[in-house]
Amino acid sequence: MACIVKTPQNASKGVLVITDWEYRDLVRENPGMRARLESLRRRWLIGVHANSAIRQSYAADPLVDVFIAGPGDIAATGPQPLPQIAMDCSNFSPAFFAPVSGQDKFWDVLFVSRNQPFKSLDRLFDIVRAIYDQEPLRVLAVIAHSGLDDLATSEPLRLYQEKFSAKERKLFTLLAPWIDYPFCLDLPTLAQLYHNARLFLHTAAEERHPRVVGYAWAAGLPVVAPDSAAALLPANMAQPPGFFAFESVEDAVRQIRHALAVTALPAAYSQFHLAPFQIQRFKTEIREIYAKHAEPFSDAGWQLDDLDIRLARHHDIRAGFNSYRASLFQFAALLENPLPNIGGPGIEDALDAAALQQTGDPAQLRAESNGLRRMVRNVLGRLG
Repeated sequence: MACIVKTPQNASKGVLVITDWEYRDLVRENPGMRARLESLRRRWLIGVHANSAIRQSYAADPLVDVFIAGPGDIAATGPQPLPQIAMDCSNFSPAFFAPVSGQDKFWDVLFVSRNQPFKSLDRLFDIVRAIYDQEPLRVLAVIAHSGLDDLATSEPLRLYQEKFSAKERKLFTLLAPWIDYPFCLDLPTLAQLYHNARLFLHTAAEERHPRVVGYAWAAGLPVVAPDSAAALLPANMAQPPGFFAFESVEDAVRQIRHALAVTALPAAYSQFHLAPFQIQRFKTEIREIYAKHAEPFSDAGWQLDDLDIRLARHHDIRAGFNSYRASLFQFAALLENPLPNIGGPGIEDALDAAALQQTGDPAQLRAESNGLRRMVRNVLGRLG
């Protein structure tokens, strides 16, 4: 999604951020789209947020003023490093995820995911099975499904029923919501699940900076996961008591036992992932981009609400409720002119209807459609 981080203020440009998927599949391969974004540079600085689960390489591009990506998430194909803010959407967890003192814990293990191949969901059931062969714990797994068809062929549901008896399922609860996918639970509700768990388990074999893991650290939970899940953490935090890495099922079972012994995490884990503590750092990084380009800066016009969601939203990929109706081309066309008198929270939601009124020529629409098909193919390829 084109996320507005800051609106233009007189002579001071605004800040517009698109996701890496849009950049790769809609902008670089589409001369019309690229020209549209280049025309915005009169009034906007342009950033790219790294949504992808894996490390990426890019050539320096005069269109992109900054990449917003965790340490090591992007690499330059040329000799010069890419301009980068070493943060991502996982740094901006809402305040209601903050640890609650004296909170009684109901579940020993919490797991939250989507039913996608790259999430390595079979490992979840192997790990819980191995735990239950020793001593059952209370486990809650929330696995969002994309629709009824997804439920009908769900491998997680099959494994859950085949690997665990009815008696064991009383302690191992699997929820498979699908309405309003991918955010079937609103975030305040989701936060309550974190507050009532002792640790968070993540299984994706190769996924950098998963947002659900960021929520866990924001809530003060130790995390048991493969090494890649801690890619955003400073090195001195990517270890116990906050992070317990595993490679095999046996490792995971052992690390879960260690993590359950943790009584409380240092506040640094929570503060590193909570928006109230990270917004000022982000604003400082943005100011440095203005200074680097010798651009006038105004401290007005910030749109910093819900960056955990807004930085990672898409155009036209039809990611359920995590997408907008207007295309990227339409949204960019709207931004070529002064914005309507609209601000946050959720400024893009408010602008979506106006963006839909923007039109493109037939050749551009065909190019955009081809780019969307390429995006979907690439996404499906990365998923499995």
